[in-house]
Amino acid sequence: GEAEVSAIAKESGGYRLTTARAEIVSRLVVIATNGYSGSLVPELQRKIVPVGTSTIAVGPVPEDLYARLIPKDRVYGNTNKVFYYFRGTPGRRRLLWGGRVGRLAPATSPRAYGHLARKMIEVFPDLADAPVSHAWDGLLGFTADELPHAGRTRDGLYFVLGYSGTGVSRSLYFGHKLALKILDDPEGVTAFADLACPDFPVPAVARRMVGVVETYYRLKDAAGY
Repeated sequence: GEAEVSAIAKESGGYRLTTARAEIVSRLVVIATNGYSGSLVPELQRKIVPVGTSTIAVGPVPEDLYARLIPKDRVYGNTNKVFYYFRGTPGRRRLLWGGRVGRLAPATSPRAYGHLARKMIEVFPDLADAPVSHAWDGLLGFTADELPHAGRTRDGLYFVLGYSGTGVSRSLYFGHKLALKILDDPEGVTAFADLACPDFPVPAVARRMVGVVETYYRLKDAAGY
């Protein structure tokens, strides 16, 4: 842990990984960095655009209020292009509300999460006075075709990435399938492994356009398209 990999060198029988703490020799390497795929493996960096997402935790709230708002403890989301999603927590006392990052303040500022609280109150006016106890953000990984992909790089590195906002469920599936594949178990076969993972034509431009595209879709949502 806490040992970022800074280089991967292919050598006889496997790979040598340079990390912040030591060098490691491994027969196999799995790249599962999704939205955090940087320049370590340029071949994969061209296939992923990171998109920010953020979440707030609200509560605790009275048990009777929680039971009325989320009676069946399901996970919910709306149908907007720039959508939000929410669910309750174990113990049925708090609500998690997620959506895109705020762009008007740094992530360390409470103002960066105000848009999430405002949307939540639109849906649940009864939570107007509920405290926001935690807030955090992170990166999703989007591919050019918005599909997840599994496969191997030209150097033989295994990879799974590109969940495009559905990683909570899909990453578990892909991780399980990849483990089986590494063990040569026939159950490791998945149709996603046969899909070509396209590069973004100009990755640097695609990364800079995330905010522009998001604003365009927000306007479409507001207009009802």
